[in-house]
Amino acid sequence: MLSQPLTLNMVEDSFTDILGWLTDRFGIAVELTEESEIINGPNTEGRMAGILHAPGTTGQVGEVVSGSAATLTADGIIALAYELAEQYDDDASFYMNKKSGAKTIATLKDSQNRYLFATGLMDDKLATARPNTLIGYPFAYSALMPDIGANTYPLLFGDAGGYLLARRVGFSIKILTETYYEQNQIVAVGRLRVGGKMIEPWRMWAQKCST
Repeated sequence: MLSQPLTLNMVEDSFTDILGWLTDRFGIAVELTEESEIINGPNTEGRMAGILHAPGTTGQVGEVVSGSAATLTADGIIALAYELAEQYDDDASFYMNKKSGAKTIATLKDSQNRYLFATGLMDDKLATARPNTLIGYPFAYSALMPDIGANTYPLLFGDAGGYLLARRVGFSIKILTETYYEQNQIVAVGRLRVGGKMIEPWRMWAQKCST
């Protein structure tokens, strides 16, 4: 639940639709919170069970070590992709954040100091279009994925369709016009009821920075 008090003066004197603007901001906050819960939710009271709630434990997504104590490796990425069962390949993707996970992968080099993350079939280094696959699978960014570090899970791979998202009550906003009227205020209250958990954990695997 979200709430934001506003003075009547703000509403009356604003040059724009301040309640419409606030509704948009609430919507953005809800989307980010929901994404964070889907990935990292701790499965406590009032919180969702995220995909990375407890990798490698019973009933949760499996884990594949990267082969390095504190970072990703090319061998580890390949091992992660090949752990997924064949029947889920068509809908499989990698998930990572951009500033840590993707940056590290993009700068992996071979023994000749050549980048492994090629920029295309006719590889012309920085001049070609950005690649949109990693070892043949699509990838997507989420800023809510963990950064790379020892014992973290900065890379997910698989079919996200194994996660069940249950929206009990859609997001709505109610304007309370009387409760704080003596303080010259109204209050915008946003409400949403949503839950989620990985119901088919075998559809995804998590990469752990570990040996």
